[in-house]
Amino acid sequence: MACSTSFFPTNFHPENLVILNVRVSSLTEHWDAWHHVNGLKKLKVLRLLHCDKLTETPDCSALQNLEILNIEYCVNLVKIHPSIKNIRNLLSLSLRGCEKLKEVPQEMGRLTNLGELFIDGSSIKEIPMSIGRMRKLDIVSARNCRSLVRIDSSIESLRKLHSLSLDGCHSLRTLPDSIGKLTSLTRLCLSRSGVKELPHSIGDLHNLKVLLMTHIFLESLPRTVGRLEKLEELDASGCKHLQGEIPSEIGDLSSLRVLRLEKTRISCLPKSIHKLSCLQELDLGKCEELQSLPELPSSLTILHLVCETIPDIANLINLEVSQGPDLERFPDLSNFKRLSELHLHGCSELTEIKGLEELVCLTALTASFCEKLYKLEGLERLVSLRSIIIKGCKALETLPYLSDLKFLKNFDAAACENLVGIQGLDRWEYLEELDISVCYSIESLPDFSNLKGLKKLVAGSCLKLVEITGLYNAEHVEELNLSDCSSVERLPDPPCSGTLKYLCINGCEKIRDIQALEEFSSSKTLYIERCMSIVNFPDISEFEDLEYLTVKKCPQLLELPGLDRARSLKFVDISWCEMLENLPDLSGLELLGDLKVRHCENLTELQGLGGLRFLSISVPKTNSQVRFIDQ
Repeated sequence: MACSTSFFPTNFHPENLVILNVRVSSLTEHWDAWHHVNGLKKLKVLRLLHCDKLTETPDCSALQNLEILNIEYCVNLVKIHPSIKNIRNLLSLSLRGCEKLKEVPQEMGRLTNLGELFIDGSSIKEIPMSIGRMRKLDIVSARNCRSLVRIDSSIESLRKLHSLSLDGCHSLRTLPDSIGKLTSLTRLCLSRSGVKELPHSIGDLHNLKVLLMTHIFLESLPRTVGRLEKLEELDASGCKHLQGEIPSEIGDLSSLRVLRLEKTRISCLPKSIHKLSCLQELDLGKCEELQSLPELPSSLTILHLVCETIPDIANLINLEVSQGPDLERFPDLSNFKRLSELHLHGCSELTEIKGLEELVCLTALTASFCEKLYKLEGLERLVSLRSIIIKGCKALETLPYLSDLKFLKNFDAAACENLVGIQGLDRWEYLEELDISVCYSIESLPDFSNLKGLKKLVAGSCLKLVEITGLYNAEHVEELNLSDCSSVERLPDPPCSGTLKYLCINGCEKIRDIQALEEFSSSKTLYIERCMSIVNFPDISEFEDLEYLTVKKCPQLLELPGLDRARSLKFVDISWCEMLENLPDLSGLELLGDLKVRHCENLTELQGLGGLRFLSISVPKTNSQVRFIDQ
């Protein structure tokens, strides 16, 4: 209920009310209707949300049947009324987003039936001793409590606690050794906290299944971590201080399925890792100090790594390699029959992918910024492919004839500067996204008339590309980017469906006539820059949905007809149009909030600027007599 503080009538007595949601920004602890709320004897759920003026929680002692109390995002709340101790049936308490709340009363320890406590985003400095008396607690969440510096050792009494979330607690440096007595704990999250080391008692958490500690200051793993016999996921990715060897005891984690050590400084893995018979995912991406790999378990299906050798694991489904390996040690992939995704990033010495033609199950192939990769032999046989990303492969000049890749949805060859063409593209009837930007050598493309599913075409900086044909059949095109296609002389035929939302033709220097732009009238964004030959602009009022218009560095442009009737416009930038002499009265553009008019040297008059929230005008010294007319 979002209402004013005077909403409740004096005779408001809904005796059977069970749930009450209150969202009143001006509500305070002195609200006249609090006594009515206390009279709701059957109330089980009370939510006070975004009550910005509330500084203290009300006296709720009469609400003996209350089970859920959510006081969330009350940004000025500083005190919890001590009467909270009397709500003996309370099962869940949330104080999320109460950013000025620094402490909770000791009396809260009497909430012996409480199962869930959420204090996320508050300024609480300590999880107090009284928490040890709440022995039915199942979940404690203190995410992003940036002032939290201490957890009292009495937490050991929470023998039913299953989940403890301390992620984002930047000021928390240590955990109490008593944490090892939380024998029911299954999930512990320390990510992005200030924790520097794990207590040795961590190994006593025999029911722990998930241990998340990404981006913390951890320098080493205690050997006792090997006693976590039920642990399924261990994530220490982004721990930049974690270095040296991983303890051999990690091989005793017989239930481990996921091990993530990405962006750490580890130098090697123990030989015992091959004993992890349940391990399915191993992430060693960007571990730049990793020197070698031991034998890995055959159960692996997902492997991300940076190293000079790739283990031959027949069950792999997902393989990701970055910043390596050297050419001599890159294996023939013929044995990776089950591989569904292959991602190679920045493999600077890679010249070819041996065995590619055998990866018949492959649905996604990435070979980005592999600068010496010059051929993709066998690519035409991978008919299950849905995505091909080969951006930044500067040595790649030709591709096989790819007409059989009929189910391809995404093709990204951006910055393949020497690629001269894409044969078979016209047969990709399910293609949704095509990016060939910065393909300097492409002169022509096949006809697009069969690409009915195309949604996005980015062809920026295709300097030799002359035209795009057949786009009229595309039924779902939303974005067309032809920026810096300096050889294109005319706009492509518009899509038949009227779905286009974004059109960019900046830097198309040879385009002279853009009257055909009217056919793209469904656009919400028009970006036209450095079209040096444009003189006349079509009637902008035909663009009924146009919200963002940018026209820059069109030195021959004389006028912008219909600008005053384009009533959906929110943003207009007209800059460096030296021949433009006037703009129409803009007072009718009720949605227009931002207007930028810069370096239009012949502009003499601006009208109807009264409704603007933001105005940026740069008047050159040669024309300081611009008149501003505002009714």
